[in-house]
Amino acid sequence: MNQSLWNRSLLLVATIVTGASAVSVWLAIQTAPDLLHRVSLVALLPILVAACVSFSLRIFRLYFFLSTSGVSISLHNTVIVQLVGFALSITPAHLGEVFKLQLIRERAGSPLLRTAPLVLLERLTEGGGFLILAIVSAIGIPGLRSQITTPWLIALGLAATIAFAVARVALRPRVNLPTSALPASRWQRILPHLQNLWHGVESTFTLRQISGGLAFSTVARFADGIVLLFAARVLGFNLSPLTAVFVLAVSGLAGGISFLPGGTGAVESTMVGLLALLGATLPNALAITLLARLSSLWLWVALGLLLAFAMRLLPKSPDAKTPSAERGSRRIALASIHPRPLSGQSEGLVGLAQSLENQGYSVTVVSAFPSEKLLGPNRLELTSKHRWLLVDEPFRMLGILVRLVRLAPQVDLIQLNLPTPSFSIVADIVQLLVRVPVVVSYEAHLVQGSDLLRLDRLRAAPAFYVPRLLINNRWVARLTAHAAARYLVTSRYQKVELISVGVPSSRIRRVDNLVPYDKIPRAPRETMRAQLDLPPGRIITYVGHYNHVKGVDILVRAFQQLAARYDDLYLVLAWSGQGASRDWLPLLDQPPLRGRVIQMGRVRVPDLMAASDVVVLPYRLTIGQAVYPAALLEAVAANVPVVTTDLPLLREFAERGQTVLLAPPENPNALAATITRALNDPALARLLTTAQQRWLNQMHPQQVVKEYERVYDQILAEKAPVLRPAPSRQRV
Repeated sequence: MNQSLWNRSLLLVATIVTGASAVSVWLAIQTAPDLLHRVSLVALLPILVAACVSFSLRIFRLYFFLSTSGVSISLHNTVIVQLVGFALSITPAHLGEVFKLQLIRERAGSPLLRTAPLVLLERLTEGGGFLILAIVSAIGIPGLRSQITTPWLIALGLAATIAFAVARVALRPRVNLPTSALPASRWQRILPHLQNLWHGVESTFTLRQISGGLAFSTVARFADGIVLLFAARVLGFNLSPLTAVFVLAVSGLAGGISFLPGGTGAVESTMVGLLALLGATLPNALAITLLARLSSLWLWVALGLLLAFAMRLLPKSPDAKTPSAERGSRRIALASIHPRPLSGQSEGLVGLAQSLENQGYSVTVVSAFPSEKLLGPNRLELTSKHRWLLVDEPFRMLGILVRLVRLAPQVDLIQLNLPTPSFSIVADIVQLLVRVPVVVSYEAHLVQGSDLLRLDRLRAAPAFYVPRLLINNRWVARLTAHAAARYLVTSRYQKVELISVGVPSSRIRRVDNLVPYDKIPRAPRETMRAQLDLPPGRIITYVGHYNHVKGVDILVRAFQQLAARYDDLYLVLAWSGQGASRDWLPLLDQPPLRGRVIQMGRVRVPDLMAASDVVVLPYRLTIGQAVYPAALLEAVAANVPVVTTDLPLLREFAERGQTVLLAPPENPNALAATITRALNDPALARLLTTAQQRWLNQMHPQQVVKEYERVYDQILAEKAPVLRPAPSRQRV
């Protein structure tokens, strides 16, 4: 596209947006001075969610139109076309639609005349969606149902006639252009363009395209009606859902008939008038209209403008990425959005970064913490400071994503570590914004509703369980496009879980966990005990958080039984600082536990585990922690008998050569009996440690990193032919 023309267009749109924004702000100040005091961030959340649903459906509508018309374009480029095209479409007389066609040509290589009918169909189905909603909602509203008279019936009949005529055209037999009748001299020049236009009309106005477009448009505009509904309720005016949809649909029809850019002026005046007729005061009607239009129009125009300017001002990612001649010369970005340094995800990130660097890769770590400290030997000193509690975490996440997108042109591949599949939409956003392959790995798995719908657990730790129940579930995990190149898991359990939420099996790879090199103990048990000043006798150790899900209270109650029977037993609790001790802390001051329980703060975990006789991890559930738990892997790497819980994920790990002992969950008696076996059966202890040593030899970082290399090789080999520009393109 001509640079000067593009820049002038952007300047024109920016001027319109600035003017409209100024008018909107002036209206807000004049008519609703208490608007900001009446609208909270929490109240805005459902409005923004509904607006996001509406715009996402419009993106998928365009993607549907293009893909079913034979235009090859990625979802990533469709988002760019829709956002930038939407911003430019507010130019006078809809001249911005020409730029939308130009964007499609730049991104997909399709001639303008071939895709012009798509934009026309987009506008027609948009109006059809408004008309369908207006009629259906009017019929559903008792007060309006009786008012449906001859004009409404005429409109309905006209719409049906148009739909019938379009369907007849769509289903007609295909005919060829009468090319033989054209004079060879003058008309041969325009013949290819006419053919492109004719092929575009033929491939666009089909029954599938029309019905699909109407479905997308109707549902998207219904979501805009929900935006208006929530905006009215936030500002104290009660609307029924059908009434809100009716107001939105009639306003949209008025805007479409006006042919004004974005319907600006016609939509607002119609909406204010209808709200006033429904009983809203004029200031309130203006405020509701302002809030609804900011959410459903100007927010996306602003985002489209930012993207348009970014496409011109920021350095472009190269169109082609080819595999490096040598593996060691490849550049990998490892990213994590986890807000805490002491976590299984952070440990896995450190282990992978160390292993890749030892293989000669160039690795850049992007996280909430300075990479030199996270990868250094003193990462225990890192803390997570939250200035605004939960409000701080989204800003941290956004900052990480911005840094990752800026880094993308300098790397060959991005591996993004996410908490659970419920956060997969973050990976989709990154993949849509960058041109390098994105690989996704997960720290934890999703929750089973039956595991958390228990009153005893919800009462014990509502702040821990309720957010996971609402967010880390299969329903949320399904709301993603699965746009990443690969999804890495460490267990069969996770693979089955990903398949159940819609991730294709062909894009899932199982790769074992990596234990950081500095987590493998190198000193004998006696030396470690002396350094930690532990008492003589046998040591049972727990390392980790004190969250309810970790089951530390179960271990304390099991140790009550053991301490009464064995005088040489001690329990060491190494607390990470996260979670509360709750109701079991007073037990430590009562016989037989008084003086037998040693509480430690942050300590070098491999040293403590190497100094122990048994490590116990009595988890209630495996949610909220790494798969597999970092403490479990470190205990196995320390070559010490491990007792944990008989849960599906841990059972799968135990099947790898009998490396750990399992006890029934939430059963202090059974846990005490299993610990006794590990303490008093030397043959069993030797069997466990021998299996652990065999596991450690197989899963050493040098071995596991080869699996990652194979995955990276395959992805880059697949992407190179796709991303490499074709030497020539034949346009039809």
